[in-house]
Amino acid sequence: MWSLMNILSKVPSVRNFTIYSSIEEGPVGVIPQDFSALLKNLCSLTCLVPFLAFLAPGRPLVSLHVLNGNSPPLDLGTILGSRGPNITIKDLEVPSRITPTTASDFPRLHNLTLRFHLDYEHSIIPGPDAATNLMTLIVDTCNKWAVSPSVRWLHIRIGARFLTENLVLQHATLSGSLLQKFPALQQFQLGHARWERFAADEAWQVLIPACYRTNIIARFKAGNPCVVDHDGFLQRLSAWHDLL
Repeated sequence: MWSLMNILSKVPSVRNFTIYSSIEEGPVGVIPQDFSALLKNLCSLTCLVPFLAFLAPGRPLVSLHVLNGNSPPLDLGTILGSRGPNITIKDLEVPSRITPTTASDFPRLHNLTLRFHLDYEHSIIPGPDAATNLMTLIVDTCNKWAVSPSVRWLHIRIGARFLTENLVLQHATLSGSLLQKFPALQQFQLGHARWERFAADEAWQVLIPACYRTNIIARFKAGNPCVVDHDGFLQRLSAWHDLL
């Protein structure tokens, strides 16, 4: 860590910083307090939870990505050590267990990404209600955030095909619970499906990137119960795909 300090002390203009490490590789306690005097121009930070207290407070962060997935529940506002207008973050990616105290902690937040790790963070029992139960988990996590009128883009990163290809459940949740929490939302992504609208009176339109369409269409045609169509979108996509 001392060698890292020596390097950073010679480049005070650093604006983007990423550090990959772990407690096992180097205890956070060995980081000298002088570290707080560095990176005063830092705008973009990617790091593990233990480094947040050293790297985030007092810096003009616009983008923050927290790497830990198995961290304990944490209050991000407390970690950052500031409130309201003092937090300039516009792009935030965190594990689902990290939440803010209030929306005023992030008054400028535009893009929010929440990562769910089912292996060691959440337990979902497979079965006919698995998709509904998992979506309930996502909604409950989002409800820990106060109403956030500044958020335009919400991305849920989760490895669960039985939910990520259920377009009916996604649309119902997006139009209901999530829109109440993020009223100005314009883009929502869960799995490969990306929903868009650019005005409050517009209907949500779903898009699936071309690189994923073939497999999803194949599962849809095979009657896979995890693939649930919304408003005939997959049916039309399948018909168009057959013409190619």
